[in-house]
Amino acid sequence: MSKVHSRRRHRDDGEKKKPVVVVVGGGYAGVAAAKALDRTGLFGVLMVDRKDYFAHSIGSLRSLTTEGYEQNVLIPYGNFMSHNNGVVVRADVKEISRSTVVLNVPGATAQPSKKRRRVQDSTEERLRYDYLVLATGSAYGAFGKPTSLTTREEALHMCNKAFTAVQSSYDIAIVGGGPVGCQLAAELATAYKGSKRITLLQAETELTPGPYSELFRTKVAVALQKMGVKVITGERVHMEELEYEMRRKNTIDTGYLLGKRVLRTSTRRELTCELVFICTGTKAQAHPPYDEFLHESIDPESGRIKVNKYFQVIGHSRVFAIGDCCNMDTEQRASLAHAHATHAVRNIASHYLSHHQREQSMERYTRNHYPGIKLALGARGGATQLPTETGSVLGRVYTRHTKSRKLDVPRVWKSLHQSPSDVRKADKLRQLAVQLSDEMPSEELADIIPTNSNNNNTASTISTTTTATTKQKNRGVADWCRKRNKVAKFLCTEQAIASHNALRLSEITGLPLDQSQLLTAVPQRPRSSPSSSLASSASGSGSGLSLSVSPSSVEGTSIAEESESYGEPDFPIRGGEEEDESSTPLSMSSVYSFCSGSTLGE
Repeated sequence: MSKVHSRRRHRDDGEKKKPVVVVVGGGYAGVAAAKALDRTGLFGVLMVDRKDYFAHSIGSLRSLTTEGYEQNVLIPYGNFMSHNNGVVVRADVKEISRSTVVLNVPGATAQPSKKRRRVQDSTEERLRYDYLVLATGSAYGAFGKPTSLTTREEALHMCNKAFTAVQSSYDIAIVGGGPVGCQLAAELATAYKGSKRITLLQAETELTPGPYSELFRTKVAVALQKMGVKVITGERVHMEELEYEMRRKNTIDTGYLLGKRVLRTSTRRELTCELVFICTGTKAQAHPPYDEFLHESIDPESGRIKVNKYFQVIGHSRVFAIGDCCNMDTEQRASLAHAHATHAVRNIASHYLSHHQREQSMERYTRNHYPGIKLALGARGGATQLPTETGSVLGRVYTRHTKSRKLDVPRVWKSLHQSPSDVRKADKLRQLAVQLSDEMPSEELADIIPTNSNNNNTASTISTTTTATTKQKNRGVADWCRKRNKVAKFLCTEQAIASHNALRLSEITGLPLDQSQLLTAVPQRPRSSPSSSLASSASGSGSGLSLSVSPSSVEGTSIAEESESYGEPDFPIRGGEEEDESSTPLSMSSVYSFCSGSTLGE
């Protein structure tokens, strides 16, 4: 059993320790809240997420039609809390109580010590908090929102499999005519332009049901028909067989079924398809960690948390809930999640500064009673209903320029302080690290590698060493050493960042440094990877960089060989129209701030 770690009341210099805010969930609402809390400078922020990446679900459907696009929407968590007041912790939240959170860290290997006699495959830590923000989001029975894939590699593999499934299928059926189902049908129809038969089935008599105007629905239906999508409304598909098969094949999280089958509807229509996507809407996360703790504050019908006008959970003044998991708004959009996060952070800061529970010091959240939506239909089309009293509806020209072409991908990358080129280089270097373990020089060649040579002079030393080997062997070893030094530099940078995050986590929570390292460690690599030896050779000692890296040196370190500015992301926006010369690039003023009124997607 893990012990409760009591935080130090004072710093070494006598300064009081900042209160700890734990944010559970790393979706749109969780990231927005963590970044806004970090910006205030009042709190130590811990964002806990079981994933090691941010899933930009708004753009995920385009990865089904554009090869490699999944690299643009599955974004690793960078140091987006740039004010150095927070850290991201990858762990499962096992239990929540009134003052503590129990974390289960899968895949972390604890080193043996006097108190820990054996090595464990997972570590359980119990952390105290002063404020808790629940942003666990919602589960979606569709491809665009996976919940069980915890690593970016797994998610990329799943996207590749789905892309291959679409390519190999001719008859494709989409069950569900909501915004996601319509967007998916439009993406498929735009990419394949008549080469596939696409059918959209909707149980209700109209597409995109909800508080939207008739003009908006008409624009969506007309656009899909022009694209060649067969729309069937007013017929409910019998889901029992599909759900049973998805449970049997363990494909509920992927949201699709591959294989020839017959779909039966409520009007006894039979539809043959080779691939079926399930887009039947969102629901609150099943069995979240706060079920037992907040059982009286959960709406039994929707499964969402009941909150007051200040986003405080009913009956818990220091626990807040935002985003899709709370019952504040009936609509579920990324822009609303951002509005929830911004408002909740203001109220948390007011509650802390007031030093006592006074509702007058916090601001009430006012719902927007006018629904709005921005629906992308392919890279060139779409429809928008503005959230105003008149409910004005705009067509494809406005939607294309504001959302459809890029699906907010560049903005999300900038908000996470990430660069696509750096991420691609990091992925290549990780692959190279594994490749080097397979291409390790033989014992005969390894004998000529200097053991105590400087890394910068290794290649030149080998080329001038007088040995009995041939020049070809010399060149092979020199090339291997150059690759080794390149990977070692990258691995040491990763270790430095992890060490800095461990120091920050220890400072926020008061955990011992070795346990903080487990929560912020670099993801485990295969046993055959030469990461330990390469890192040691680059640092000049067996302990690598240890924990002596200063925060300032880490903050300015790039994972690439050369530092690059975070300008306009240089990845291609495939599947859409090419940029014209007259288009203006995104400026820093257009990049939204998490404390302003701009959004992280629509």
